[in-house]
Amino acid sequence: MIALIKEIPKITPNVALAKILCHHAAYGEYEKIALFWAQYDENKKITAVISLVDNVCTLYFDNGDADEMTSFLSMLSPRGVFTDKATAELLGLKAITDCTVLLKKPPHENPNKIENVYRGVMHVCDILSERLNIGDKQALYADIVHRINHNCAATVSSDYSAGAIIFSGDIAVINGIAVKENMASKGLGSATLNRLLDCVRGRSVFVCAEAHNVPFYIKNGFEKIGLAVYSKLG
Repeated sequence: MIALIKEIPKITPNVALAKILCHHAAYGEYEKIALFWAQYDENKKITAVISLVDNVCTLYFDNGDADEMTSFLSMLSPRGVFTDKATAELLGLKAITDCTVLLKKPPHENPNKIENVYRGVMHVCDILSERLNIGDKQALYADIVHRINHNCAATVSSDYSAGAIIFSGDIAVINGIAVKENMASKGLGSATLNRLLDCVRGRSVFVCAEAHNVPFYIKNGFEKIGLAVYSKLG
C-alpha cells in the first residue's frame, strides 16, 4: 500500500532518503509544491519513501513491492526519478546520469577555508551554472532562497568559487561546488568545500559526484558508499 504522509519516518538514510528529508524540511508545508508518500508491506513496515518536487521524484526503496512501485511511478509520470542504482535497475528505470555517492561524517575540521565573501545567491548560481549542469538557473536560485529562508540551506562564495548545501536534522547534501575555469588548480575547490562543511558541523554530508569529481571528494575525506542515478521511466 502507498499512502500520503505528513512526516518522514526515522530510517537510517541513504542519499535518496537524505534528499527527501531535505525536501521535506523546505517544502513539507507546501502541498501545492511537494508531496510525500510511503509504501507499507502487509506488516505495516515502511518499505519505500517517495517525494515529488518540481515534477521530479526522489525514491528511497527497501525491499518493497516492485510491481506496485512501478505502477505508482507510471501514474505520477514524473519528468525524472532519483534513486540508488540497484533500485533503478530493479524497477526498469532508464538511467540518464550515473553518479557515485560519497559520505563524510563529522567532525568537519579543516583550517584551509575561503573567507565567505557574500555576493548574493545569484552570484553562487552564476558560478555553479558556468561549471555544472544545474538545469534552470532561475529555478535553482528560487529553490536555494526558499531553503535559506526556511533555515535548511547555506551557500558560500568568493569572487571565483561558490558552493551550496541543503540540510535537515543531522544530515546534509551538497548541491554543488564550482570554481571559475581560469582559477582551477589553485586549491579554491577544497577551500570552498571546507567552508561549506563548516556550515553543517555535526551533520553527516552526502554528495553525488560524476566520475571525474570523485577523486576530489576522496582527497577531502569523503568515502564512496554506493551508486545513484537520475533516470526516467522506461
